[in-house]
Amino acid sequence: MLAGIVTVIALSRPGDEKKAPVSNSGGGNSTANKSPAQEQYCVVPEAIGLDREEALSLLEGNGLNVVVNEEYNDDIAKGIVIAQSINAGMTVTLESEIAITVSKGIEQVKVPKLVGLSEKDAKNKLTECKLAVGKITYEYDNSTKGTVIKQKTKENSTVDKGTKVSIV
Repeated sequence: MLAGIVTVIALSRPGDEKKAPVSNSGGGNSTANKSPAQEQYCVVPEAIGLDREEALSLLEGNGLNVVVNEEYNDDIAKGIVIAQSINAGMTVTLESEIAITVSKGIEQVKVPKLVGLSEKDAKNKLTECKLAVGKITYEYDNSTKGTVIKQKTKENSTVDKGTKVSIV
């Protein structure tokens, strides 16, 4: 893994010297050469695949200012860095801002109340709530024909997006 701090000293060519007025105790003006400018750089390390705390420690330890964004990701576990705004290996000035995106894992959703809805409305409600229709079982009941009388996943429970919810 490449990472580190590089110091660059800007050197002037003969005749490029800049003179700046300097006051002295005699009240007159004199001039002095301006000191060479120093800028420090770092090589951006790879943060993708690290957990949030490791990535923050690594990037901040290399002199970068880190902005953390989060987004749901169905494939990457919660807390893992899935993207960074500056590619690893790039050279940037110290205190440059780098954004990382951390996975929030699979989105969690609440199961809606389906009992009392028609089969069609229950299916639509599940789709709206980012859930899938599970097994549909038909059972005789004194309630209105085609109405959901039971749901297998409890209403208001929190589940992963895409979870199948079965109805009766």
